[in-house]
Amino acid sequence: LESDSSALVLSLLAVESGGQYPNSDRLFVSKVGGTILCTLLKFPPEKCKHLMKSMKCLKTNEVMQMTEDYLGIRVLEAFLDSTAESKLKQPLIRSLKGNFGSIAKVTHCSFFLEKCFREAEMDLKEVIVEDMIGSKSAILQTYRGPGLFRT
Repeated sequence: LESDSSALVLSLLAVESGGQYPNSDRLFVSKVGGTILCTLLKFPPEKCKHLMKSMKCLKTNEVMQMTEDYLGIRVLEAFLDSTAESKLKQPLIRSLKGNFGSIAKVTHCSFFLEKCFREAEMDLKEVIVEDMIGSKSAILQTYRGPGLFRT
């Protein structure tokens, strides 16, 4: 596996299918793979350097597909909750620029958004707020929408 790619994370996510994706452009999040990733992300970063770098290298479409999956979003939250350096988390958060409004409309993503905001550098916090304000009326119609704008 290349050190600057998301291949490690993607292979673990698809562990139940032999580490290979089914013939589709859709990301496959297996229960076993997602659980393994959530557990590994609790380890000290120096014990799983390659995993942390692989998380940093996830592409926007891969992260967006993970936000649509209940277990995929838990993996992303586990990464943001980890003790990994901020410089590893910023590229993942930055990759979502322009998508925070659509993420906010997904009910199970509210904790993820809060964690993104907590971990983001100041310029990224502004991006998150701007994206959400652009979709404010649609977000407010969701179950968790009003709470997102209170925090």
